[in-house]
Amino acid sequence: MGKVGRNAPCTCGSGKKYKHCCGSVAHVPLTAMQEAEQDALHQLLDKAYDYLESDRLEEALEACMQVLRMDALNPQALHWAGLIAYQRGEHGSAVELLQQAMQLAPGTAVCSNLGLALHAIGDLHGAIAMQVAALGYRPDHAASHNNLANALKELGDVDTAVTHYRKAIELAPDLEPAVQNLKAVFDQVRLLKPQLEAAAIKVDFDRNAFWVNGIPVEGVSPSSPHFFSALATTMVERAVCWLERGEWSRAEELCQTLRSVISNQADALYLLGAIAKSRGRHALSAELMQKACGFDSALPEKYDRLDLPEGGDSMGSADIVEIVSATRMSEDDFWANSALGQSLRSLGGDRRIVVSVAFDNRRGLPDIYNARIEQKGEDRILVFMHDDVWIDDLFFADRLVSALGHFDVVGVAGNSVRLARQAGWGFLDAHLTPSSRGDLRGGISHGPDKFGKPDVFGESPAPCELLDGVILVVRKSQMQTLNVRFDPLFKFHFYDIDFCRSARQAGLRLGTWPLYLTHQSKGAFRSDSWKDTYAAYLEKWGG
Repeated sequence: MGKVGRNAPCTCGSGKKYKHCCGSVAHVPLTAMQEAEQDALHQLLDKAYDYLESDRLEEALEACMQVLRMDALNPQALHWAGLIAYQRGEHGSAVELLQQAMQLAPGTAVCSNLGLALHAIGDLHGAIAMQVAALGYRPDHAASHNNLANALKELGDVDTAVTHYRKAIELAPDLEPAVQNLKAVFDQVRLLKPQLEAAAIKVDFDRNAFWVNGIPVEGVSPSSPHFFSALATTMVERAVCWLERGEWSRAEELCQTLRSVISNQADALYLLGAIAKSRGRHALSAELMQKACGFDSALPEKYDRLDLPEGGDSMGSADIVEIVSATRMSEDDFWANSALGQSLRSLGGDRRIVVSVAFDNRRGLPDIYNARIEQKGEDRILVFMHDDVWIDDLFFADRLVSALGHFDVVGVAGNSVRLARQAGWGFLDAHLTPSSRGDLRGGISHGPDKFGKPDVFGESPAPCELLDGVILVVRKSQMQTLNVRFDPLFKFHFYDIDFCRSARQAGLRLGTWPLYLTHQSKGAFRSDSWKDTYAAYLEKWGG
């Protein structure tokens, strides 16, 4: 939701000032007001926008409420109050306020903003309708093209989304969100190159070519308007073939891969639901199949021939997977609002997954992690991970079992070499000089929401010397036998690369694995505590 001063040129491109165009209040029924009251109303609106410009939301809201006490049907005050509610995360209230404003004074800005609020509450069809309405008023409104593309992408229509991203950039080349969104769509395909090639599917962006089984697909390339539809069809056909041959794990991997490119691809969701049913995960199966049929009601008839027998998949491992994390949030806030908490609630009741979270935490991570390593009882897979991580992988536990069949310590991003004075898995020194790109391995997505923008560092799976601590996966028994622990000296910084060095010293194999995760942040560096911990790290390891 962009903001613009009332005296600045309107962003819709009309050439008028904002207050005389999309921000006009000329239509407000002011005939009964005295001249002084009119001036007061306009002054309050100007004040509200000044507060909005400086992110003083409480004061902006109060100014809007003063306007509404003078004129309960003032569309601009309702619009801005809705904008403030959206920015504060009160999306239901935002929808109500913006709907009132739109009914009183429909136009590009209010329709586009209402579309964003509807998107935030999960009403994708409503969001699309509002962005289309916004473009009906102003077809060259770049932000609405970008907003429409975001909703279409989430709905599963990536080809049309790409068309609107490109239109937004054509209209406003400096519209950075559209530029980054378009790049992220294709970066996701680049990230999944190994999984695609394992299915004999190859996408070459440099040569603008698309191959299946080594044969170019006629009329289809990454620049084609129907590229993503063709890619999805090919992947689904391959997955179905594998399911019919009993290669369920390969089919699951490919459907997960497709879902990371097109999160709501109906066929992939339905097939994953069938696989979940075969593994006895009925809640997840019902959820996925119901969601898939919401996009395409013909799916059950289309795939009834598969008839996967329940319990026939050898990947249904009995390993207990314990998610270990720490959060400053309360228990209620963690489950309701954190990326990890929401992800764990949506994993469909996988009984193998148990959770150990330190709520309202102020202790160092090693204290929490070591306590779980030292716990007595049955062996477990321990997954040490941050609380601001979305798990985009529906078969997370199965993926971890596979990963630990190849490596002893597993992460998603790492470095294949270790050098003196490294200040992190991806840095060479205290100046945060990036490591050579050729030494990096793995990848992870970043962003506030699920299926964020992918960052591809290198191949995966791949052996490493150092791993990023956003997630570290180990077997409890192995850590106990070899006495490998996290050093309490490194409470929040350097705990991960210190642990990796201890693990390597004990002869353990480290490696990245292609897990589908989205990290909400990229970390904080160069603080005083970071510098002090770096000095302690160098002192411990001698560089």
